[in-house]
Formats: sequence, structure tokens, C-alpha cells
Amino acid sequence: MKVIVASFGNCGSTEVFGAIVRATKPNHQSFVRYHADLPSEGCFKTHCWAPANLDPTAHYIYVYGDPVLSAIATHRHAETFQVLHYRNMGGNYDLRADWPHEDTLHIRQNYESWAKHFGEPNVLPLGYVDVFLGDGAEKLSKFLGVEIEFRPTVPRATVFNPENEDHQAARFTYSGIIPEDWSI
Repeated sequence: MKVIVASFGNCGSTEVFGAIVRATKPNHQSFVRYHADLPSEGCFKTHCWAPANLDPTAHYIYVYGDPVLSAIATHRHAETFQVLHYRNMGGNYDLRADWPHEDTLHIRQNYESWAKHFGEPNVLPLGYVDVFLGDGAEKLSKFLGVEIEFRPTVPRATVFNPENEDHQAARFTYSGIIPEDWSI
């Protein structure tokens, strides 16, 4: 089985990836930057944009969350994490100071590239709320045909602060990326 867990980061993809690895115990497991780097089977995590044509034999899980909280979380991490995250997202780390006013992480492009595939039978969109508060394990189990269990959750460390000017600006910058009726 070939499983790819994709996301724009800081929205539950690490937990989803870990749960799949624990359940399937694949021969190959890793983070990959490019889809061309994927072996023919295993479990992989990526922040790459979706390729134009997906591998019809692979299972894709796209994990998404609130893009504002994702951007805030990224910029709360240490510099070494930020450098890697910007690289993995195809962003420009040199522009990181502009993150509240510009989508320097390319979250919108990442999400939109995957959203084009959401109707395909081998793609499962999975929201942050589904993973941590909803029926995400059940959806994932049915999609993959194996029993998936998530670890007990802890409250999200990243919160939106309405008094923080960067947070307010980011809300405008990242608004409208995820449809309002979706659980994020």
C-alpha cells in the first residue's frame, strides 16, 4: 500500500501520519519534498502541492486546518523549524517578516492544488476538527481498510489573539482559503 499524507502543516498531519504508520507498519516511511521521490509503497508525509495527476494506486489524505492558526503556529516555532517549513512549503523564508500581510508560506496555493482532487476516490480530505475532536479515525479506517487510532489529544497550543496586530492581519490575509462550512 502507498499512502501519502499531505497538508500545509501545523494542522494535524503529523498525528495522522503517525497513526497510519502505527497501524500499517510500512517498509518505508518518511517525509518527502517531491512526489517524484516516492517509492512504490510505504507511508509518506509531505507539504508539497498536489501533482496535476495523482497516482491512481495510492491513497492520499489531505489534512487541513485553520490557515490563520497554522501560520501563527509556524512563526511561534524556533528558527530552524521555520527554515525547514518554509522550504518544504515552497515559501520564501527571507520574506517571513511579511507573513501576516502576505501568504509567504503559500498556504492558499497548497490547499487549492489539493482541493482540485477532493472528488477523486483515492483522496480523503480530513479537517483538524475531524482528527482531534470528531470521527477522523473512523473515516480514515474506512478509507484505508485498516483500524486507525489517534493518540489522546491535548489542547491546541496556538490560539488567535484578537488584540495581536499580526493575528488580525493574518485573519484578513488567509480568509476564504477553506470553505466556511468545512470543519477546521
